[in-house]
Amino acid sequence: MNSTVDHPRYRSPDVLKGFVIFAITIVHIVLSSGAAIGSGEPNLVIQIVYLGLMVFFIISGYFYKPGSGFRSNMKKRVSQILVALVLCSFIIPIILYVWLALLGYQMDINDYIEAVKSGFWLNNMFITPEAYHYYPYSSGFVGYYFLWIMFWSFIVFYALIERVIDDIRKIAAVILVLLVIELALCILTDVNFPMGFKEVPIGTAFLFLGHVLSRYHLLETIEGMELRTKRFWLPFLACLIVGIALCLIVHPGVLFDGARFGSIGPAAVFTFFVEAGCMCVVYLYLAAFVAKIPVISKGLEVMGNHTLGILLYHGSVATVLFSLIATLNHDSWFPPVDMTSRLAIWVATLIICLVICIYGPKMIEAVRYGRSDEHQDV
Repeated sequence: MNSTVDHPRYRSPDVLKGFVIFAITIVHIVLSSGAAIGSGEPNLVIQIVYLGLMVFFIISGYFYKPGSGFRSNMKKRVSQILVALVLCSFIIPIILYVWLALLGYQMDINDYIEAVKSGFWLNNMFITPEAYHYYPYSSGFVGYYFLWIMFWSFIVFYALIERVIDDIRKIAAVILVLLVIELALCILTDVNFPMGFKEVPIGTAFLFLGHVLSRYHLLETIEGMELRTKRFWLPFLACLIVGIALCLIVHPGVLFDGARFGSIGPAAVFTFFVEAGCMCVVYLYLAAFVAKIPVISKGLEVMGNHTLGILLYHGSVATVLFSLIATLNHDSWFPPVDMTSRLAIWVATLIICLVICIYGPKMIEAVRYGRSDEHQDV
């Protein structure tokens, strides 16, 4: 089997990423705004949709280009995430700090410090996920844990992939070892690790799974839309049946950041991996169909092209909007308000995030070129 995989550009992965970020923001802003995220057990449908988060790992592994080299991949992918996380973790709390002070909140420097720690995912270290219930006013870093897990997982993946890329058996062995390491971490300790370290093995395993799927040209097969052939339908039906059946037996939950992978304890590492892998394949099939519907797919595709920005900004934008109609508290990311208000804030947040992502870089470039022209004139 050839390890060098060259993929054409398809719309369906961006459509799928757009749907996932669409769902994530609904969960964060609409469904979880009145209570600490992860409290209680959400509806099983929400848990199954939540598995779609792993699609970011799987798609990234799918489109890995062999031969790029560790240094090149670090420069292109890893450094981008790191710079974005570091800048946002320092700058966004300043903006929220000033904004909330203007609204009359009694702000102090400790709130800013705690907010920065939240951005770096350092304020929940070495405690159980259920024990963390303090949210600084000036922290809007909902979902940053996922970006930190991706950051470290990319490093491990890029360090290993070229060593095993020519042998599918070695890749399978690496995935198994990573899952066993994750299992050991879950058995040995029940606390959060700083900056998402605890979830890195399973995150890296999903990257390798994506690469395995690329070797079998899954996306190309789906995009071929060979509707009358078993080759098209069998993977979809198999993954749908296995994924749903496993989710019914072992609920996957929605605490990936707390290394809570299912209702059977640490051993759920393996069921979670299979559940998420199966459901992400199902979601890829569905995205390929949706990509054929221009009215729906265009908006999802735009969001899919700006997932990093939406993940970075949506919590802080929502915080600003919530602060206009309710009093923030330290018990949850967002204050409890009525459902109509939550939906309105969710829609406004998505629009504002997209405007920032689409027009922000253009404005920065315009300012840079403007200053450059002035310099030349002088």
